[in-house]
Parts: sequence; structure tokens; C-alpha cells
Amino acid sequence: LRLLNVLNNLARGAPGRGAVFVDSLNELLFHNSEYAVAEFVKSLRALLPKMKRVAVFLTLHTSLDVYIEFLSMIEHSVDGVIVMEFDPSTQVQGAAIRRLYVRKLRGTPFTSEWLFRIV
Repeated sequence: LRLLNVLNNLARGAPGRGAVFVDSLNELLFHNSEYAVAEFVKSLRALLPKMKRVAVFLTLHTSLDVYIEFLSMIEHSVDGVIVMEFDPSTQVQGAAIRRLYVRKLRGTPFTSEWLFRIV
């Protein structure tokens, strides 16, 4: 809750301008319960994008099953989900090719096809 107050104070000075990046939710999950972090995400979304018109971007590294489960728990609370990972077929060949796709993007048309980029 203290973190929400800090973010609210930052957004108060310039409503409708800027963005907030939270990198990453994993750190919050390490120190708090899944329920507390899910409530933080919901409160953050209600406060900044809806009330202050400030964009919020969250990252979650889904390297463990518990993080994948958490993502499915909060996915309905966010406007978009973009998945990014290394392409497993290229890792065997020693290449570092990442791929990403938009799983969800509320309010705008999108295509759920993998996009590739070389790292």
C-alpha cells in the first residue's frame, strides 16, 4: 500500500503523461503473498491508468510454475499480456532468437502470431 501512495504522488504532478514500469512482479512475489501482489496489480490499474491516465507496464518472469499460475490469476485484471521467450527450436542450434506474441490486448485489434527477433 505504501508503494501505491508513492506512485500516486508521482502521477499527481503530471496526470495523463508518462508511464510507470514495474520490473518485476517476481520481486514483489518473493516478499509478499500472491493475493497481496494481485491486489496491488488491481489497485495500481485502478489508480494510474483509469484515474490518472498514466500507462503502467509490469514484467513477470515465468520461469517457475508458481509464476505461470500467478499470471493466469491476474491475467483478467490487466489490459494486455505479451509473451516473450527464447525460441526452443533455435536454442538447439546455438542461436539466440527470441519470439514474442500478443496473448491479450484489450480495446484494440491484434494478431496472435509469433514475431521473431535475433538477440
